Amino acid sequence: IRSGEVEKALSIKDEMMQTVDEPDVEVFGHLVRKLSGQKRVQEALALMDESQAAGLKPRERNIRELRRLCDVAGIEQHPLVGTDPEQWRKDANVAKRSKRKKDNQVAYRMRMMMTNSFS
Repeated sequence: IRSGEVEKALSIKDEMMQTVDEPDVEVFGHLVRKLSGQKRVQEALALMDESQAAGLKPRERNIRELRRLCDVAGIEQHPLVGTDPEQWRKDANVAKRSKRKKDNQVAYRMRMMMTNSFS
C-alpha cells in the first residue's frame, strides 16, 4: 500500500477474505486511508461497509480523512465513521483565538475544567 498500488492491495485484500477466517483490521484501515487520500470516497465507504460486515472497526487515525471528505461533500456519516471525537478540542481552539468576549469565556471555562481534572 505504501508504494501507492492501491488496486493491487485491494485484490490482495479480496484474496485474504477468501482464505483467512479472521480478516485483519489493519488491512482495512490502511486501505480506507489510502482511498480517502486519493479522494475515492465512495470506494472507501464501501470498504467501511465490508469491514463492518466482517465485524471490524478501523482505527480512528485511518478514518479521519474519510470523515473530513464526507463533511466537505455533505455525505451522510457512515455508522463506523461517526462524529469526530476530537471536535471539542477544535471548537475550544477556535473559541480561544476568537476576539469575541463570549467565545473567550467558553474557552476559559473549558481550560479551567481541563486543568482541574488533572490536579
